Amino acid sequence: MKRAQRRPGRPPGSTSDATRANILSAARICFARKGFGLTTNQDIAQHAGITSAAIYQYFDSKLALYVAAARDAMVEVAAQMRVPAADEHSAAAAMSGMVMSLLAVHEKDPTLAAFLSVLPNELQRHPELAQHIVPGRGDVAAIMSGVVERAVASGELDAKDAVRAAEMFIACMMGLSQYAVLKSRGRPIATAFADLLTGRLFTPKPRATRPATTATRTRRTAKKPVSRARGAS
Repeated sequence: MKRAQRRPGRPPGSTSDATRANILSAARICFARKGFGLTTNQDIAQHAGITSAAIYQYFDSKLALYVAAARDAMVEVAAQMRVPAADEHSAAAAMSGMVMSLLAVHEKDPTLAAFLSVLPNELQRHPELAQHIVPGRGDVAAIMSGVVERAVASGELDAKDAVRAAEMFIACMMGLSQYAVLKSRGRPIATAFADLLTGRLFTPKPRATRPATTATRTRRTAKKPVSRARGAS
């Protein structure tokens, strides 16, 4: 008896949400490796174990798939930032906690950092992506705004430094992601940055008093007024 040929679509036994998540995960890996321009839907489908036609049941185009993968990655990052961001002790403690929380995510799923590390370059190369993905907006930006606003209210941070403090943190995290991908190890630098934020990395030393030099003593002696002898005219 001739077996019925399965129509293109999601793998048998899988749910719609599971298949969509599988496609996004495969897309994240492929886009990080080959970039948006060189990656094809066939690459993503092959990595996901589905047919190319199945992708179009969830995403209208490769552009829509990339945008969805980027937004999905940002949602995942924001979810890991929320709990440590709520640290009421200080903004420095909150930022340090966020660093360690995101490190745990990277160690669990390195594809996230790999994808996000190339995202800025992809936005520069492909204006069509930049039209849909705008850095500095969304949940991550809102979380950072909340952290610095609390710091300003408590007096920990000057109001004029709020924006640059938030942007500094995001810029450093982007750099850490790239470094972790290149070196395949993120824990040493992440923990160092976390300690830097909370003042545990460097130990300030008291400034030693410099002994006076011969030239300094000579100048001091020269400045002293010369007393006139008694009886001198």
